[in-house]
Amino acid sequence: MILMEAISQFEKYQISIDRSDKTVEAYRNDLLFFVKYLVDTYNCTPYLTDVTAEDIENYFYHLKMERGYSPASLKRKLAVFRTFYNFCNKKKYCINNAAVHVETIKQEHREKGFLTSGEVLQLVEAIEHNLMKKIILTLYYTGLRISECINLTLEEIDFERNTIKIFGKGKKERIVPLNMKLKEILIHYLEHERPYSKTNNLFCTAASGAVSDSYVNKFVKKAVDRLGWKKEVTCHTFRHSFASNLVKKNVNVVQIQKLLGHTSLSTTTVYTHTRLEDLTAAVNQL
Repeated sequence: MILMEAISQFEKYQISIDRSDKTVEAYRNDLLFFVKYLVDTYNCTPYLTDVTAEDIENYFYHLKMERGYSPASLKRKLAVFRTFYNFCNKKKYCINNAAVHVETIKQEHREKGFLTSGEVLQLVEAIEHNLMKKIILTLYYTGLRISECINLTLEEIDFERNTIKIFGKGKKERIVPLNMKLKEILIHYLEHERPYSKTNNLFCTAASGAVSDSYVNKFVKKAVDRLGWKKEVTCHTFRHSFASNLVKKNVNVVQIQKLLGHTSLSTTTVYTHTRLEDLTAAVNQL
């Protein structure tokens, strides 16, 4: 079977099991770039059964040395390749699983950066756009991904039950309690600030009726520069900050897992930061 045909069948399968459009696109792009690499390398149409573990390893070497890919990016791509080859094995498109023989990529563990509550409020004050302020506060008080936040609709906010309905990765639904501080902020926004729009998006502009993640990140970067901070802050930092500050307030990590919509608890445990001042306070308890 031609490799491109196998990729096409894999894409149809991903759509059939209701993978998100972003996931399907990311998997497709990862595999198509690999096909291009094979065509450029061997100057012929690649067949699924001809691909070896060495081909994949050489491709990753190319990405690392010539394209500057990080270990985290390569690790994600390897996961895509393994998912693809597992599918091909089950469908009996090939006998050997080339990806399973590729050594797992080691990634240096780095704690995710986060902001304290005071820093979040300081940043919000530095943002010169009322709508962006509301979005950042929503990210921080809910722990939503930026894509989940900007796609919120009016119907998904229940002010009577104080809940927010979220459709996350893989279109999985979860309910997040509405923080009381955020409730006041959103009610004021809806009553006095939200522009008229034909869309039912919670956050919208008068011009387009929507907001993009790059647009929000642009205002975050401007605020960080205005404050003179050297740390990197993006929309995703507020999700990290939500989780990390809950951990510092001794909220159970399993509860945080449910709020973030993580399938695996191990994903959530990266937020259990141990800052130097916390360690210093700990040893001084003796």
